[in-house]
Amino acid sequence: MTRVNVAQSIDAVEQALTHFDNSLRTAGFADGASAYQQMADVVLGQWLWVEETDQRDLEPQFLRIAKLAQSVAQQLIPYVEAMQRLTALQGLVGDRWGIASESPAGRIVGALADSVQPMSLADLRTGTGLPTTTLRRTLEPLVQSRRIVRLGDRTPRYSLGTSRGAELYG
Repeated sequence: MTRVNVAQSIDAVEQALTHFDNSLRTAGFADGASAYQQMADVVLGQWLWVEETDQRDLEPQFLRIAKLAQSVAQQLIPYVEAMQRLTALQGLVGDRWGIASESPAGRIVGALADSVQPMSLADLRTGTGLPTTTLRRTLEPLVQSRRIVRLGDRTPRYSLGTSRGAELYG
């Protein structure tokens, strides 16, 4: 394994996940979840009604719904499991950097990681919800440790201190 191979691989993974995320958003995947949750509640309520009555002719249809739901779940679960495993990287990188994800430094790093371009102080204030004084106090040690790169002097913008951030925006 070489740095070049790892860099190429994680670039490809980032592109694939970005495409997947955008596809799910465009398709309204997250927006549709509440409708499916409501549908499940209604169908389970209907099953309770059927169970208390003598409507046995509806049972095969409930069984088909259960099998379809199982098929959908079996297709989605591997994706969910993979995404949960990859989510652990946030904590692993944070641990290595000595930054808790909910700390001011963690919120700044998270906002910069989510951004495709360097962020101004105003952008960071909006993206983190932190007051300007907290941002300035927290940014300086991050810049000194090279976890974050300050670009420009008069109106600085900030980027993650990775080779990618420094090369693209420096």
